[in-house]
Amino acid sequence: MKASIVGDLRFVEGNPVVPIVIGEGPRACNIEVPIASENMPASGWESVIQSQKPYKLNTFSGQGGMLWLCGRKIVQIVDAGHLSDEEQKLEVAHAVLRHEKRYKGACNYNDTNLG
Repeated sequence: MKASIVGDLRFVEGNPVVPIVIGEGPRACNIEVPIASENMPASGWESVIQSQKPYKLNTFSGQGGMLWLCGRKIVQIVDAGHLSDEEQKLEVAHAVLRHEKRYKGACNYNDTNLG
């Protein structure tokens, strides 16, 4: 199982998009894939972003991977079929915490943000 940050959630013309990198090295191509409206939480995107709780983007499952939103970070989990959704949420939150700690210094995460 591996969880890694693939980018930040962005909005283009009011619609959320996921950054995807195709290829590697100098031939890599960055694209932004729109998030399907059926993925939008009932409470809206801003409430999910503000809550900092992991939210599964069901449209982007398959190929052994799954995309999650945690705050504004998009996290990809691969080879995690053996983990429950709750365990995947913990892995996502941990990946974001590691990223924030590494690149932005101290974080304001606590145990209440993991569930």
